[in-house]
Amino acid sequence: MTEKCRICLKNTMKEECICIGHKLNEDCKILQGIITLTSIQVLEADPLPQFICHKCHLKLVQLYSFRNLIISSDNELKSLLMKPVILNKNQKTELEEALVQDISIVRDELIRAKTEELNNCEAVNPKKERITLIRAPKVKTPKAEKLVRKYKCHDCEKTFKRLDHLNVHIGYRHSERAFKCERCNKKFARKYDLNAHVRIHTGEKPFTCEICGKSFASASYFYVHKKMHTGLKQVKCDKCECSFTNSNRLQIHVRQKHTGERPYLCELCSVAFVSSSALFRHKKDVHDEKVECPICRKLFSRRVLKEHIKRHREREEGIKRFSCDQCSKKFTCATSRKRHMVIHSGEKPHKCQICDKAFNQRSTLQTHMRIHSQIMPYQCTACTETYRYQHQLKSHIEKQHKTQIISENKLVI
Repeated sequence: MTEKCRICLKNTMKEECICIGHKLNEDCKILQGIITLTSIQVLEADPLPQFICHKCHLKLVQLYSFRNLIISSDNELKSLLMKPVILNKNQKTELEEALVQDISIVRDELIRAKTEELNNCEAVNPKKERITLIRAPKVKTPKAEKLVRKYKCHDCEKTFKRLDHLNVHIGYRHSERAFKCERCNKKFARKYDLNAHVRIHTGEKPFTCEICGKSFASASYFYVHKKMHTGLKQVKCDKCECSFTNSNRLQIHVRQKHTGERPYLCELCSVAFVSSSALFRHKKDVHDEKVECPICRKLFSRRVLKEHIKRHREREEGIKRFSCDQCSKKFTCATSRKRHMVIHSGEKPHKCQICDKAFNQRSTLQTHMRIHSQIMPYQCTACTETYRYQHQLKSHIEKQHKTQIISENKLVI
């Protein structure tokens, strides 16, 4: 008996095939390896071939090892850039002497000017009558002169107004990261940052909003959230009439609506994002280890799985929290509502590149693309017939195999 290899599509003896549920190495299964390397969706229970040949298995192992080599080499090279620039004793002494000399010169100049002023006053008014001094009007220093950044970091060429700010920057960005997370081995320059990071693993959210009850693991996110309740949107976009509670939200808005800039690039799949938080979520959802849903057996990241299980429970209880403002139809998740809204707008953003036919849903386009290919993913278990669509297979079974033992569940659709 032969099986079709899922990767090269060659027919191979079943004894020489390896199931995609088997382990690729000590870290993950073959199924997870394919998802990690290609970012395609692979389900254990789908109707596609569930085996790969030995040759494809060997290539898969080599590619996965090569990917890990690239990541480890990149981390090692980046760690070399984190070495701090430390002044030696001679440089420190020269710097201290220069500062002391500058302070002495300024002090002597002030004493000399004050002495001359007192002498002039005594000469003009020997009886030491009270003199009303007319102060010169204050001259505002231009902002350009105030923002003189004369202290420069030799590693990243960033400049600072004060020497202590430069030292803090070097200690935080370029010094050795001494504080290590015991769970994921990630390192930090400050203990404060490590403590904030550990909350990701523990799930602790000590900062709670007293208005809406929402909790946060980070103090910075908590303070940004509190501004939303004030209703004040003081940061305005100079390209449209939108306004925001902080400059970070404005920056994301400008990239999304006006410039199209996507400066945050995923080093694993080269997909770009408008914000670091979007890149972080992408890595967690797409490239992290997938966990199987205990209800439907689909694979998800840990973050998405929590929401996915919540949707299962809401479906069972008949809860539909998201409603369409056009027709009042209700949905269990925001994604389903978003897909539905395209029906009202008439927009068809998903276009076939072969026949130029357009669709309002991506899934409909994917189903349509089978017309232009020879892929027949639905195979009858009672005969060798294959079909492009599930309804075709179902129709075939009802017409050709209705008299067979369907009641024993030997035919699976």
